[in-house]
Amino acid sequence: MTDQASVGNPRLLGVIAALWMTAAMFGHHLFFGVASVPGLITERIIPLVPGAASGDIIGVIAQFAKLIPELAAIGAQLLVGGAVAIAYARSWGREDAPIWRQWAFGPLVALGLWVMTLAALWPVLAENYHGRSLATGRALTIIAIGGDYLLFGLLLPMLFLLARRRPIATAMVMHDGARTVTRRQAIAFVGAGAAVAFGGRALGRQRHATLGYDGHRPARPVQPITDNAAFYSVTKNLADPRISDPAVWQLEIDGDVAHPMTLSFADLHALPAVDETATLVCIGNTLGGGLISTAVWHGIPLQSLIAMAKPEPGVTEILFTASDGYTNTMALDTIAAEGVIVAYGMNGAPLPQRHGYPARIITPGRYGEKHVKWVTRITVQNGHTKGFYESQGWDRAAVVTTLSRIDAPAQGETVSSGQPITVQGVAFAGLRGVSKVEITTDGGATWLPATITANPSPQSWSLWQFPWTPPQHGDYKLGTRCYEGNGALQPTKDEQNFPSGAAGIHFVTVTARNGDARSGESAPTI
Repeated sequence: MTDQASVGNPRLLGVIAALWMTAAMFGHHLFFGVASVPGLITERIIPLVPGAASGDIIGVIAQFAKLIPELAAIGAQLLVGGAVAIAYARSWGREDAPIWRQWAFGPLVALGLWVMTLAALWPVLAENYHGRSLATGRALTIIAIGGDYLLFGLLLPMLFLLARRRPIATAMVMHDGARTVTRRQAIAFVGAGAAVAFGGRALGRQRHATLGYDGHRPARPVQPITDNAAFYSVTKNLADPRISDPAVWQLEIDGDVAHPMTLSFADLHALPAVDETATLVCIGNTLGGGLISTAVWHGIPLQSLIAMAKPEPGVTEILFTASDGYTNTMALDTIAAEGVIVAYGMNGAPLPQRHGYPARIITPGRYGEKHVKWVTRITVQNGHTKGFYESQGWDRAAVVTTLSRIDAPAQGETVSSGQPITVQGVAFAGLRGVSKVEITTDGGATWLPATITANPSPQSWSLWQFPWTPPQHGDYKLGTRCYEGNGALQPTKDEQNFPSGAAGIHFVTVTARNGDARSGESAPTI
């Protein structure tokens, strides 16, 4: 009888060991904020996917676009576990092999996997989802990965010992005497335990999962200032950082500066702060889409922090790094003029976890990819480093394209002919401001001025209204366009969101019918 036959299915034993290892990875991610290998593999691969392709993928599989890469990495991890077990069964794990060889195989494989993993994933190892410094995060990740692989390496020979087809494995003492348990039963018990542990960790992680992109269908019409709970949220993560202890978090300011600094949460709060009302919009927002919101942000002008660090002559760029490994950049000579701040407050409350607590970057007039959440390091440098989304081909500057949108009535809504309604919406031109909004009710043949009803700040959107009475029953194509502060008309040619943000005229079609009943429940087309 071959040794492989004596253990039944060695591939299954390898998968069981890999399941326990994966459960351990999920555990240290959930409880200690240390990233898992499948998550790090995903982080390493996603920036290599072209932005246009990633947008198409999200359009097809929606929220599963975040889940599938990590599931694929987990599946690959289990396959590797099975393959290692087969190799072990044919060599060092044979029943007639010296005992030291049987036990040395796992740690040696763990060491090899550890070295290869560190080499492949080094650029993303500093991630820490509890907000520890980048150096500490990298050290913890290196240790955790080594521990995960060692767990696999030790479990493998243990499972082989349990699986040898010998009569008796152990005994369970019961009230009526001794009852034997075969090794096959024991291995089934261990496998079930691995599945339960894996499932439990997966469910624990799912509690904090961010599968979707909140804000696609906001309540409309919008308010001048968006409530924190309604503010749109987009994240690259399957599970966002949860920095519950601000004492752990630090903000490093380093690079080409005379005085590198490390600020605690208390240090940041002790500095003179400002309030800034600014609108954020996602560069992936579609024409007429809902990924746009406005808040009053409270924080420290970035220019004052950089001045404290005393930049060296010739520096040109600021590199922001977040605790989840996200990066983005800004030109140094723009931060003062654009009012960039390190924000720790939002609408009079502490910054919510999902919006970057303890601190995030606010860069008025630029797309959301520049507003880095969970920021932990600000590096002053001479030269350019591609940010996370820029690596996919998204626009480097990410200056907001002027836009306007109809919020009410919604696409496909039914209104009553001869009855007045109020057409409402928003317009936003970044730091250029909005001077005028116009409406068409006949598909663009004629345009009429709308009334701007709110403009919270020069860095925010403008809300507008237009009174309209459908003259008779039929379909009407309503559209809106706006003008920047200098009188320039917004781009009218339809453009996709990749790579520089969507553009064009937002139209909705409504139907006027006789009578006074109005259907207001139709969902807007996003």
